[in-house]
Amino acid sequence: MHKTILIPIDLNTGALSSNVISEVNDYARDKNVKFHFVTVILPSEQLFDYGLTFPVMTDNAKSEDQRIKFLLEKLEKITDEFDVQKNQISTGVLLGSPAEAIIENAEKIKADLIIIGSKNPTLKSRLLGSTASALIHYANISVLVVR
Repeated sequence: MHKTILIPIDLNTGALSSNVISEVNDYARDKNVKFHFVTVILPSEQLFDYGLTFPVMTDNAKSEDQRIKFLLEKLEKITDEFDVQKNQISTGVLLGSPAEAIIENAEKIKADLIIIGSKNPTLKSRLLGSTASALIHYANISVLVVR
């Protein structure tokens, strides 16, 4: 059975799939499972190089540290939607390319499963690939893609 599960959450979508919540809650019945909820963002320098700003960034989050703190607070609120005991949960903000950062984090925490939600694919994501697709192809552990 899985003991360390990584759950990447895209804070930009504004909604968490009820199917992801259901899947995670099924695993939460085992009180020995640890859940690591993460979100991935590009470093500010990389965003600014392209003339972009992060959609979740607020006026009072002007530094990278403030931005990360804001996102951690938002991620921690999202974990309340799951029926998982607080002592089973950890949260984090990863910097970098989503698939690469998730795979690196999975190796670091010795995760044995990644549960990720997948939006309905668009033409753009079919051509460029999605994070879920990249994880399926490159992760060395099991990946559960939930729709």
